[in-house]
Amino acid sequence: MDLASFKTSQFKTTISVFSVLNTANNVIEMMKNQAKKKKIEIKLLLSVSENLWVKSDQTCIEQVLVNILNIVIKTGSVCSTVTLKISLDKLE
Repeated sequence: MDLASFKTSQFKTTISVFSVLNTANNVIEMMKNQAKKKKIEIKLLLSVSENLWVKSDQTCIEQVLVNILNIVIKTGSVCSTVTLKISLDKLE
């Protein structure tokens, strides 16, 4: 998802059902080498069931998580820990 496409409304969403745990683990795995260079450990804290599946745009969710972790790793201290916390709030 890039900003130019977003501004011109030319990005497409693909809705699917996917595992929150698998998606988070895949993103963490993608970011491990970058974090390792700065001796940063990435941890995952799930405040939801490990069996939680959601219906959304998985690629968009992954990209948001990668962007957040990328920023944190770039600006984080050497020899630190980053925790990705995923929780679920109920809509009323």
